[in-house]
Amino acid sequence: MNYSQRKQEIQRLLDEIQRESEMNWKREEERRKEQERERTEDLANERIRQHARKARTKIEESRRSEESRGREEETVLERVRREIAERDKEIARQYYKNCRLQNPRNGQGSSGSSKK
Repeated sequence: MNYSQRKQEIQRLLDEIQRESEMNWKREEERRKEQERERTEDLANERIRQHARKARTKIEESRRSEESRGREEETVLERVRREIAERDKEIARQYYKNCRLQNPRNGQGSSGSSKK
């Protein structure tokens, strides 16, 4: 092999090494980009999961609050019903008391018949 042939062979090998190096660099760059995309996607998915957890928690708290409010409303309703029933009983007592005074069973009363 003469000098010019060796020079060409060396240049060819250097060119091949250069191409291989560039290919490796491009592959490495693509790998880094892919890792970055995956990392970004993982972060986005985690944010979505956190948001979903917060939303579920808020929905659950809202549901509990509604149930609690419903129980409070039921309690108030029961108290009002009890008070109305007590008032009704008192009104009925007064009514029957007044009826007895006006129409006594044994013939004695304030507005009863007078005996002559």
